[in-house]
Amino acid sequence: MQQNINLMITFLLSGLWHGAAWHFVVWGALHGVFQVVGRITVPFRNLICCKIGFSEESYIRKTIQVCITFAFVCFAWVFFRANTISDAFLIIAKLVKLPSEVMRYIIGLSQNGIIKTVRDAFLLGRNNIQGFGVDKLGFSGILILVLLINDVLMCKTPTETIIKPKTPIFRWIGYILVIFTILLTWNGGSSQFIYFTF
Repeated sequence: MQQNINLMITFLLSGLWHGAAWHFVVWGALHGVFQVVGRITVPFRNLICCKIGFSEESYIRKTIQVCITFAFVCFAWVFFRANTISDAFLIIAKLVKLPSEVMRYIIGLSQNGIIKTVRDAFLLGRNNIQGFGVDKLGFSGILILVLLINDVLMCKTPTETIIKPKTPIFRWIGYILVIFTILLTWNGGSSQFIYFTF
C-alpha cells in the first residue's frame, strides 16, 4: 500500500515539475494510476492469461501488453501536450468521434465510390487537421510497421548479425531508404525542443 502511495506522489510531483497547470497534474496522475492499477491487477491478469493458455513468454501476451501500454501512454500524452485541460478534453472528444467519422467514409464507399471517398479523406486531412493530415497517415503507418518488424528481429537476433551477413548491395539499399525517409519527412523548418518551454 505504501509503495502505491509513493508511486502516486512521485508521478504527481513529476507532473507539477513540468508546469503548474492542471493538465500537467492530470498527466502525472494518469501515469501514477496506470502504475498502481498495473501492480494491483497482476495476480488477476496472470490468472486470466493462465486460463486462456498464455504463458509469460507468449508472443501474443507480450504483444497485447505492448499495445495496451502504448495506448495508455498516448492517451496521457494528450494532457501533456494540450495547452489547457479544456483543450485536452476537446481533443479526447474528437478522438471518441473518430470511429463514427471512419464509418461515415466506409458508408460513403457504396454511395460515392472508392475514388471520391479517398479523395475526400485526403482533402479532410489536408484542410482541416493541422500539423498532421490524413495524407501522411499511410506513410507514417509504413514507417511504424518497419520499426515494429525491426524490434521483433532485434529480440531474436543482435543487430550485428542482422546487418553483417547481408551483401553490400542490400546494405546500401537500406542506407538509401533511410536517407530518403529523412529527406521526405524533413520540413526544412526549425521547431523548439518541447522541454525548452519548461
